[in-house]
Amino acid sequence: MRPGIVSNTRDYDILHWLYWGPAVVTNIFLKFFNADEKNKKTRWRVMLRRLQKMQDARLIEVVTDNRAHERIIVLALKGAELACKVFSLDIENAWLHAGKDQDYYHDLTTAILARRFVFNAPEDITVDLLFEFYLKKERQRRRPNVSGIGYPDFRVHLYRNNKEEKTFDVERDCSTIGRHAYAEP
Repeated sequence: MRPGIVSNTRDYDILHWLYWGPAVVTNIFLKFFNADEKNKKTRWRVMLRRLQKMQDARLIEVVTDNRAHERIIVLALKGAELACKVFSLDIENAWLHAGKDQDYYHDLTTAILARRFVFNAPEDITVDLLFEFYLKKERQRRRPNVSGIGYPDFRVHLYRNNKEEKTFDVERDCSTIGRHAYAEP
């Protein structure tokens, strides 16, 4: 094998897919490497080798979570910059955060929902998503000293013929929000 990484179109597609949130290894296999006529064990080894090269090139990061029961692939900053350059996306809205106290199960389910909006939209509708960390940053620019405000996981803007049709907020609950958040004062 040649040292280093030479990016191909499948790598760019994986980075574009990870731009919208983390994914487990099995989902990446089913989306990008699974071919019906090919040997699945061979395709799995090819995928693991490719992901390892992408990790060595610091395009992606691999994390674990007990609730996910599988390795989770997260986009790294270098990979986000490459995806943004190729697909003309906004780097500030890329899903990059990976940390020790991260709830990856919530992130995985939220990312699946976000990808459904982006990749399964009808052709005549354009979807624009803003994630929670982007919304927090925008709010801090406008009103820096506001506390006690909740942020949705992401905001969806739907456009048809370059006119905004609808805007709504999406909050994915994974048993992290108690009843007191919805109780009347």
